[in-house]
Amino acid sequence: MGRTARDGFQLLRQLAVAGDLAALCDRNDVALLVVHGSVVRNHLDTEPRDLDLAFLGRIGARADVVGLTNELIDAGRYGRIDLMDLDQAGPVARSRALAPDAIVLHEEQSGLFAQEQIRAITEEMETRPLRRLDLKLMAA
Repeated sequence: MGRTARDGFQLLRQLAVAGDLAALCDRNDVALLVVHGSVVRNHLDTEPRDLDLAFLGRIGARADVVGLTNELIDAGRYGRIDLMDLDQAGPVARSRALAPDAIVLHEEQSGLFAQEQIRAITEEMETRPLRRLDLKLMAA
């Protein structure tokens, strides 16, 4: 494919603006799709190794992560996509993927990103003491 992670991101953004990404998300029961990680942090001195995407499936839908990944690879014409299923992610990963620098590519309902972001931050904060205790117990 010979493209960069930034090229893949830009192409997915163009598809989002054109409405084509919404159709892809609809076919795959995706309610929310965001870009996160090094591509959105704008470190122009280093090229990101991959394109980090995270998705939230529609309620009650079974995610075909492999199928969705393949469609996103084809759509973005970039093969190194790291796709996170937010329903399966731990609290820290979920909170990082939905951080303020994340860029929404698809949002089925207005406000869904903000709602999920608040939920992720709350869960990360509420579970922090237990994660610290786990680390202490492992170190002992």
